[in-house]
Amino acid sequence: METDLSPEAIELKSKVIRQLLTFGFKYEECSLKPPYTEDKDAIRQLHSDRQKYVLLSNRNWILNNEDKIFGYFANGDEISPEAIEPELHEIRGTGWQSDLFRYATYLWSVPVSRGFGRSMRYLVMDKSNDKLMGIFGLTDPVIGLKDRDEWIGWTKEQKENRLWHVLDAYILGAVPPYSELLGAKLVASLTTSNEVRDAFREKYEGKPAVISGKVREGHLVLVTTNTALGKSSVLNRLKYHNRLIWQHIGWTSGYGHFHLDTGLVDDMMEYLRLVSDPVVEKNKFGDGPHWKIRVIRHCFQALGLDRHLLKHGVKRGVYAAPLASNFKEYLLGETNSPDYYDASMNDICEYFKTRYLTPRSKLITHWKSHKASEIRVSNKLKMSCPLDKKIETSEDGGTSEELQMQLFLSV
Repeated sequence: METDLSPEAIELKSKVIRQLLTFGFKYEECSLKPPYTEDKDAIRQLHSDRQKYVLLSNRNWILNNEDKIFGYFANGDEISPEAIEPELHEIRGTGWQSDLFRYATYLWSVPVSRGFGRSMRYLVMDKSNDKLMGIFGLTDPVIGLKDRDEWIGWTKEQKENRLWHVLDAYILGAVPPYSELLGAKLVASLTTSNEVRDAFREKYEGKPAVISGKVREGHLVLVTTNTALGKSSVLNRLKYHNRLIWQHIGWTSGYGHFHLDTGLVDDMMEYLRLVSDPVVEKNKFGDGPHWKIRVIRHCFQALGLDRHLLKHGVKRGVYAAPLASNFKEYLLGETNSPDYYDASMNDICEYFKTRYLTPRSKLITHWKSHKASEIRVSNKLKMSCPLDKKIETSEDGGTSEELQMQLFLSV
């Protein structure tokens, strides 16, 4: 019953429900139901509150660093398609490369999660003009992903032994105007290059895993990614010669916390500290399931909210890029020797220029008029306002959101 909750709990519960309704949940059949859509513009809109929160939370860093690194973004007239010379740079430690990577992530319309555990970050630079073409970041894959696991066909024990040899691309893409020249296809291809595979081996071979402590051979045999906007025009049918690089293997379940991660998680942590819930002290890698998910679950239970409200309804496309012809046999433990594909950075870049870049640059010309100043993140900050939305007004002057909240709280 609502009357059994403390004033702090009632206030937090109201905040949660208001955020869910603002996101698009509807009160139906005595419960809140998530929105379901496959329209890409609608999905971007569903992410808009989270994007505002990320930008505003990093406002000071953006304003303090933007001018230092913005010279790495190209105007259209600074690019000559014939002269483009892509170059792969692994980011190690801090410095301008790390800052450039971080800044570029704020250009994405869907906010970027930084991942967890192992991390490999890359810049793809155009050596001809020293401008940024794109970025990608690799991190530990999620443990439970139904469609991926069924596609591989492994058992729980096999997965525990070999998931270490998989990485997930939590971000990959190109920045304007290279994005107009299909630069994202180059970035997606480079995630499977010999250079990335070799860097993985150098970085992780012979080193104990954080959770299990096991020491493994440094074989990276599979890269996966989840696409926020459904099936990907970048990854679909992307080839290196006659080999399909990425395969669409399924969908996520539409379950997570991005629709609540607009400052509410901090409020939930504060409340759980107030009621002495030990979950707030377990904020480190290796403590089990995703930590934010556990915080939200504990808080929902304390507030009398259904844990199924974590189901936001936005399903992501699941893609996989094998780096070896016998990757499944390796992940199943049937062999210890991956039969790697041979795809060097230089060969991938040359193929990209011939197959994608040159035809695209002749087909369209609007990239030539691109002005880098148009994509400054500070421009977004000027347009960002506090996290609110226009809410429909009912005939009696109240908002439909307020009416739905009253209905929900009265149950």
